[in-house]
Amino acid sequence: MLIGFFLNVAASQIDVGVEHMSYALELLISAVLMTNICQFGYWKTAKQRASGKTHMERWGTVWILVVSSIMSLIMPMAVLVIYVGGVGYPENRMWKNSPWWPNTPHGILFLVMKWVGQALLAWGVIRVTGLHHKIRKRWRALREAQASQ
Repeated sequence: MLIGFFLNVAASQIDVGVEHMSYALELLISAVLMTNICQFGYWKTAKQRASGKTHMERWGTVWILVVSSIMSLIMPMAVLVIYVGGVGYPENRMWKNSPWWPNTPHGILFLVMKWVGQALLAWGVIRVTGLHHKIRKRWRALREAQASQ
């Protein structure tokens, strides 16, 4: 679809097989990225010493990444199952009389879950990489350097 947009090809001109393949590729690429991010979070956390931390203090960020992955992949999976696989189609369509945005209860729920999953993913990656600590440390160093001038 995106390539068709850049090549100025209308959505109605795209072959159904190509459209279905793009849905499958979206799920495949998203799943590969999400599982790799979860693995990164796991190994980054596993390298740390437990040092008296509870399970959730140590592994909470990994659980955030796992939940975010599941939530982010529900929408592409539902599109693939309903529209490509034909399971429950047409009565379970996620959008009716709307070309792009879901307007059925389960479609809206899946869309919200996808974007909440993306927000959790960002939060989990920031936590597992310690980016918030790095930014705070750099900010303090810049402020102290500015104050000493």
